Amino acid sequence: MSSTAAQPPAPPPPRQTDFRRRAVLPSTQRNVGQGAAGGLDLSSDEYLDRIEEELNRRVDHDTLSLVDGMRDLVALAALDPSNPPHPSASSHRALSSQLKTEHMLRSAQSLLALAHTLKLLHLFGDGEAGHVAREGRDKELVDDIDRLKERVRELAGEQGGLDGAAGA
Repeated sequence: MSSTAAQPPAPPPPRQTDFRRRAVLPSTQRNVGQGAAGGLDLSSDEYLDRIEEELNRRVDHDTLSLVDGMRDLVALAALDPSNPPHPSASSHRALSSQLKTEHMLRSAQSLLALAHTLKLLHLFGDGEAGHVAREGRDKELVDDIDRLKERVRELAGEQGGLDGAAGA
């Protein structure tokens, strides 16, 4: 009998999936305070304000991209009859217009996706949160109105005191 015993078979390698494993990369360490992890220490209102600003920036960027693209396409389509373009310029114009159109389509698709996301947020969002926010704004407005009425009474009282002193 030999001294080497039969070794157990090696365990099978772990299954490979498309699951993304988090890696500790220098780029992830650099962005720890800037990304979503940075928003964990924010209050709910601050977090929502930050998301609202981000969405507004995205809408502004995509809208500006559409406007600039349309302006560029109109400029490319404008031909001066007194100064005809060089034959090679027409192929350049065709390529430029195709690239501008593709860029505009990407911007329009991004806006469409954003609109869809906002619709879903509205449909599946917390209706109670909106109600609470409206009640809070109503209470603030009522408090402001009461404070301003009191201030008007004070000013009217001072004015009445001045009128009485002037008439004497």
